[in-house]
Amino acid sequence: AYSMMNELEAASKAYKIALTKDPKHAATYYNLAVIQTEQKDYDSARDNYLKAIEYAPNMLEAHANLALIYLYKNDQEKYQEELVIVEKLDPATATRVKNFSKPANTKVD
Repeated sequence: AYSMMNELEAASKAYKIALTKDPKHAATYYNLAVIQTEQKDYDSARDNYLKAIEYAPNMLEAHANLALIYLYKNDQEKYQEELVIVEKLDPATATRVKNFSKPANTKVD
């Protein structure tokens, strides 16, 4: 687990450096958000999924993962808003998001 955490932290730093060189690169914001989600830093992940969407409004994966972040944080209104967008972009992905159930041990402060 320790090695994995070091790798995530190193990747996170690399993406942050990349964003200083290309601050409008949607995929970099998305990749950083995925790492932050893994690290359970849901607020930072949300912010970076939103940045990814700002620069790539139809990025399906960012919308789907953002919906799940809102689900983790028990924000049903925003979860539903994102779900509508995901549904328009790809109904199959929306079904997967709807069927997602968070693990019983997931705790968000």
